[in-house]
Amino acid sequence: MAVEKVRKMGKDFRREYKELTNSLESLKIHVDSRLRTLINLYPNAVINDKTKASDLLDIIEHIGNDTVGEIEFIVKIEKWSEEQQGVVQLKI
Repeated sequence: MAVEKVRKMGKDFRREYKELTNSLESLKIHVDSRLRTLINLYPNAVINDKTKASDLLDIIEHIGNDTVGEIEFIVKIEKWSEEQQGVVQLKI
């Protein structure tokens, strides 16, 4: 028995777009929250030669919500933390 595909209508695209937009906004909030938590936990984490994690608060306030940049900062802080503490986080 063949499965009949139902063609999407405009209202379906609108609903899907709204769901994706809401998911994106939620992700941005979670990323920003995680970065701020890491900055508070590891203010001395080295981001690059001239920047420490504590300097990032001013940077992210001026840049705005650049989620890709914030994710890169999170990766660098977590890497620094792992190197300092020797703790390996559970990888799924």
